[in-house]
Amino acid sequence: MSFYANFRAALDLAHNTFSMTKSENRRSIALQAINRFLEVEHIYTGYTDIELEQKSPFIAEYLLTLSLAYIAEARCYLELEEHDTALHRFQEGAKVINLRSQKYVELLLKIHFYSKQTIA
Repeated sequence: MSFYANFRAALDLAHNTFSMTKSENRRSIALQAINRFLEVEHIYTGYTDIELEQKSPFIAEYLLTLSLAYIAEARCYLELEEHDTALHRFQEGAKVINLRSQKYVELLLKIHFYSKQTIA
């Protein structure tokens, strides 16, 4: 629960960043949000991997949270006018998400295939 709270705090910080008028405040808050998003990404990547190994029903939720963290982090970099870094972090996130999404779909297909065999 505390990791989710950290994620929500990062989202709130990012939201505040986008509405601030003073550039020095916007920069400071954006950097705080980025720091929290990086933490969230590491934590939820680990959670997703564990859930994949355990064939848990929570995999999709962790993938969605992880996706949102990468997108929000990239958006914060854009707010800082760090376009190359935003693109790099978005591409890095896409690799992380795509790999785990592929594993998730393969898991779902295996479960579906074996359930069809059991019924027949």
